[in-house]
Amino acid sequence: MRNPSKAVTAHFRLLNLLCLAILGGVVIFAGVVWFLLSTGTYTPPEGIPAYLGSLLNLVALVALLKAHFLPRFFRPPPRGAPEEGFLAWHRLVTLIAFALREGGAFAALVGALLTGRPAGGMAVAGLAIVAMVLAWPREDQLPGA
Repeated sequence: MRNPSKAVTAHFRLLNLLCLAILGGVVIFAGVVWFLLSTGTYTPPEGIPAYLGSLLNLVALVALLKAHFLPRFFRPPPRGAPEEGFLAWHRLVTLIAFALREGGAFAALVGALLTGRPAGGMAVAGLAIVAMVLAWPREDQLPGA
């Protein structure tokens, strides 16, 4: 789109703000988990099996994969549909995908916090952050752009 309409401009302004808030929440929570575990402020509870962290990492990776393929599950409006329909579809797909990535990152970080082993959880959370940055809302994601 060379000259985006006011609706498209407002759409991307809103999506950028919401996606930045989601990304910021993941980064802040990862920082809190790292701080709590590295300083010894938090001690993981006894009796939690070590495989719980791996299981939550696996759940997180599945969520990241689902987020990547999400646009295929929601069909865009047919060609010739009003611009508002395309923007609503893009907003829906983008926000659900970002929420899936955020949920995956949180699951991995909670696993790291519960087991006291931050390496795997931080790696998966880092992968979610990279996936968010790479999937940042762009005009070329709109059908027919």
